[in-house]
Amino acid sequence: MLREKREHNVKPQVGIKIPSDSSIAKAASIIRKIEKNLSISDISGRIKNSDYLLSYNLSSEKGVNNIIHCYNEFQKLGITPSLYEHDRPASIDFLKNLSKTYKEISDEIDAEIDRCIRPSFPYSRPLRLLAQRGIAQNK
Repeated sequence: MLREKREHNVKPQVGIKIPSDSSIAKAASIIRKIEKNLSISDISGRIKNSDYLLSYNLSSEKGVNNIIHCYNEFQKLGITPSLYEHDRPASIDFLKNLSKTYKEISDEIDAEIDRCIRPSFPYSRPLRLLAQRGIAQNK
């Protein structure tokens, strides 16, 4: 029962791996542009152990975009990355569609905030930014 509860509370993740025989230097140059705190030895260990080089919560737009960026950069270097969604193989098209959906939702929210704020206040841009950060409340 504890195991079932744990699995239910796990947040869906998206991650990227590369083959264990890949160039560590090339991989590190890409990964360290995104995750500056990862050391070369951390990256090397992850590659050799076939662990995720990067993983993020699936609901993180920035995380999904980081994975897409890494995937594209690895492809340019001739490295064939593998993508995973909650430990299951995933495709780049899936992540691109997810990113597009997040962008559309963000745009819709921005438009709705503008519609709610603009009629009552001429300086809607500063208030919209505050509302996005959870500071302003619509009364």
